[in-house]
Amino acid sequence: MKKSILLSITTVLAALLLAVSCSSVMTQKGQFKSIDERIKRHDFSGALKDLEKAKKKYYEEKDRVMFYLDAGMLAHYSGDYEKSNEYLTRAEYAIEELYTASISKAAASLLLNDNALDYSGEDYEDIYLNVFKALNYLHLG
Repeated sequence: MKKSILLSITTVLAALLLAVSCSSVMTQKGQFKSIDERIKRHDFSGALKDLEKAKKKYYEEKDRVMFYLDAGMLAHYSGDYEKSNEYLTRAEYAIEELYTASISKAAASLLLNDNALDYSGEDYEDIYLNVFKALNYLHLG
């Protein structure tokens, strides 16, 4: 009797853990459609305005690096090099801050999934943002 109760509890807990670990924040199909359309038409300043309006709706605090990188690139391509540098500098600071993330958050991602962590950017993104900052400064004179 005790074995069957223990087995039932274990099964429920395992199913719950599996359900939580497999859940992820999926982007809604078409959530960036207007931005994508503007980019296809090379309307980068319009895409940046749409992105800035959508920040609170589509980017959580844990996605701030991604937002700053996206906004920095759109500002660069729209010719607003100062604004691009502002966003890319914010991305760089956020990457540095998140690099020193606590071990407990890393452990949480092992138990749940990577969406439990803040997006800290990839190494190449940190390099590319510096390349684009240099290009921005070159354009600014």
